[in-house]
Amino acid sequence: MRTKNIIIGFSSIMILIFLIMVFAMNRGDSIQLTGLQNTQNPTTYLATSDNSPISGADDPKIVIYFFGDFGNTTSNTISSYIKTMLEKYPNDLAVVWKDYPNATLNDQSLNAAIAARCAQKQDKFWEFHDILIDNTDLLSNDLYGQLASQLDLWEWSFNRCVEKQKTLSLVQDDILIAHELSVIASPTLFINNKPISGYISKQELEQLILTAQ
Repeated sequence: MRTKNIIIGFSSIMILIFLIMVFAMNRGDSIQLTGLQNTQNPTTYLATSDNSPISGADDPKIVIYFFGDFGNTTSNTISSYIKTMLEKYPNDLAVVWKDYPNATLNDQSLNAAIAARCAQKQDKFWEFHDILIDNTDLLSNDLYGQLASQLDLWEWSFNRCVEKQKTLSLVQDDILIAHELSVIASPTLFINNKPISGYISKQELEQLILTAQ
């Protein structure tokens, strides 16, 4: 009887291991990201992330990873500051956009993120981004369609992308990364590995950039 119980117990363990392996294969991103909260260099992982919009120098001294939300006024204000810094330090600075929308605070946050990533498919993310951050109060599907026309996007493809949420997985990937890095709100920046969350002035941002070099 004891031998039979041991065999049954061993079989149960093997089944459990098999189920864990299946889960890991189906949720590979989640498994690979485990433990990032304790990493010494969080942007080492971020730097290897694919599909993130990047603007700025090709060989930057400072890289800003920006977890932003088009539906968040503070986030958009920081975005405008970063744009100014990119213009001021074109050879030294680059920014990598990471989506972190909060649909609880603004029901258009997720839709705006999806739409901007649809614009990215036609190499117009940053142009779309710049207009969105100036129109936080006007976010809507109508606005996204107008911007597609204004930016000379292939409108049929763009509208279908937005309607079918074809870029949702890109947004969700960024949200997962944010959670693994203990990001709890937009805006959050990583400037050469240093996390900064919430509002900072343009002067404070520039000082952080200068001291990061």
